[in-house]
Amino acid sequence: MIFFLRVIFAGLGGLAFWAAHAPMSWWPLLVLAFTFLWVSVYHASVKWGFLLGLIWGLFFFLPHTAWAAIAAGTVFALVALALSQALFIAIVGGIWSQISYLSPKSAWLWAAISWCGIEHVRGELPFGGMPWGKVAFALNDSPLARLAPLGSTLLVGLVAVAISILFAQALVAMPRSFFTMATSLALACALFVLPLFLPLGGSPEGQIAVGIVQGGSPTKEEVPRGYERALRVTQNHVELAQQVGDADLIVMPESTSDRDMRTDPVTGGLLRDLAVNLDTPLMFGTQEYLENGRYNDYLVMAPDSSIIGRYSKQHPVPFGEYVPFRDAIESSSQWLAQIINQISVDMLAGTTNAHLDVPTSRGQVRLATPICFEIAYDLLVSQAVTGSGPAAQLIVVPTNNASFGDSGEPYQQFEMTRFRAMEFGRSAIQVSTTGVSGLVEANGVLRYRTDVGQQEARTENVMLYNHLTFAARSADVRHQVGYGLAIIAVIIAIIAYRRRTHKARRR
Repeated sequence: MIFFLRVIFAGLGGLAFWAAHAPMSWWPLLVLAFTFLWVSVYHASVKWGFLLGLIWGLFFFLPHTAWAAIAAGTVFALVALALSQALFIAIVGGIWSQISYLSPKSAWLWAAISWCGIEHVRGELPFGGMPWGKVAFALNDSPLARLAPLGSTLLVGLVAVAISILFAQALVAMPRSFFTMATSLALACALFVLPLFLPLGGSPEGQIAVGIVQGGSPTKEEVPRGYERALRVTQNHVELAQQVGDADLIVMPESTSDRDMRTDPVTGGLLRDLAVNLDTPLMFGTQEYLENGRYNDYLVMAPDSSIIGRYSKQHPVPFGEYVPFRDAIESSSQWLAQIINQISVDMLAGTTNAHLDVPTSRGQVRLATPICFEIAYDLLVSQAVTGSGPAAQLIVVPTNNASFGDSGEPYQQFEMTRFRAMEFGRSAIQVSTTGVSGLVEANGVLRYRTDVGQQEARTENVMLYNHLTFAARSADVRHQVGYGLAIIAVIIAIIAYRRRTHKARRR
């Protein structure tokens, strides 16, 4: 009966964590999510802690990444993705089960360190990791978001989990120790309130008028042939861009032209004519196809229609944009071969930082341009903003969400873009083929946001910033600290386990 209740708590905790993230965004449920996980593994064995953590993780990742089944056209993709990510939560469950035996004075801190260390590793391994579903991305509307300019997702997550475990400790201690309950609640409240005194944003040092175009994309049912569908997407964006008012720069999404506009005369002609007619620099996504794969490019086109800047996506999504060990998988199973062959051309990784320089009538502007899922990766976005030479003054995230239907994925990604705006003290634009597009101020305030499926073109005056936050300046060190936290988590769990077993033998 007790184990059954633990399973119920674990499942409810995972669902609460899902509801805390976009598109529901009920962020206060995050505290409940970790409270349920802590209570479910409290004084459990490592084995049961691992299993309960796995249950918590599956109840979170299955609904949170439901878009994987839509994009791949098979539930197998969703189950594989959710299971691979839930295994990291299972490790946390095993670690927490042993940390829960430690004194409440320190257990809350070790638990928070453990979560953030394992979450960091999850965002890095394997194949570059999958940071989707990080704690910090659910907290944009909470006071804890004000910690983002100091320590990015690592610090925000650490404090959020610490608060949650302190509440959980208070709940566990309630019948036995009033002192533990009171001190845990007092410390949790202090950690929650103190970030309110931290500033967000900064002083802008200029502005630029940016035309933002979400042109829409037909479905596979509406236009079955991919070649014709790609042309329609380009036509949609060119037609809408012509409606943009006075702009110093026009930004369009990833996959504005899935035909390589540099070699395709039709899409190339449409985009070149647009730049010349509007006498405005353009930014848009296209592909370069080679014998051994393709590059996902974001280009800058000058008003004379020449290409003056290129960024190639550095972090293709494994099993989404390329297939690791393709030959081995194809030879192992015909069924798996049919699934992975939906990715007919592997995406190649670019080698430069995600930023582009654009000459405008108001002077040259440097933009950080992480493409699509790249916005989830702390170090990659930090390098895009800091890079070599001057810092990027604005963040632009081109994305193509047409494959995800009416799922939560576009909203989840937009919340990541919003978090980065606060982290780096920059205005941030997300521009998508089908939604969600929008503009976020440097303090996280939402200027506007489109709906999925909406077609829209507008011009917005966007503030430019030159200062660098501490989170931006310390990203390389923090990246290594994340691994250190994971190592500490394992060491503390081993120490706690040995202490417990030693006491048990003495009895």
